[in-house]
Amino acid sequence: AWTICAMYVGLLSQSFGTYYLPKLSGIKKPNERVLLMRDMFRIVSMFLPTIIVTIILLKPFIISLLYSSEFMPSVKILRWMFIADYFKVTGWVFGFTLLAYVDAKVYYWKELLTQIVLIVATYVSIIMYNKIEGIGIGILIMYFLNLSYLAYYVWNRHGFSVTKNIASHWLSGLGW
Repeated sequence: AWTICAMYVGLLSQSFGTYYLPKLSGIKKPNERVLLMRDMFRIVSMFLPTIIVTIILLKPFIISLLYSSEFMPSVKILRWMFIADYFKVTGWVFGFTLLAYVDAKVYYWKELLTQIVLIVATYVSIIMYNKIEGIGIGILIMYFLNLSYLAYYVWNRHGFSVTKNIASHWLSGLGW
């Protein structure tokens, strides 16, 4: 399940690293930075749901093609991981500001806390409830909290605000 999600998300992250990070790093004016973040957020919100839905529809085929039918129980985890990927990738739009403007302290603590959330959620799921599906739910919770924090961060640090247009694009993508 983790490998399937990592493959297509890795392709997206390389695109972000190639275009968005250098462009964002070069912007000095706050209003231009916000405009770029809004554009990237809108683009991700429009295209990512199509990619995720396509992979969701093909996941049994992909699992049996790349692995074997013995891996079909991972479908329970994948359902939640694909939703989490929407939060993860849209969070990158904000998270890349930490890298572009070298806010290492905030990046470190954010990463540490989100990983602790994942470890606790996984522990609760497997040890306390004996459910493998909870791993996917834990990943979803982690990326939801990550996106929430990053949205607050860019609002507070860079003056980014969510417009009705951006919110409607993002929510419609999540609804897909």
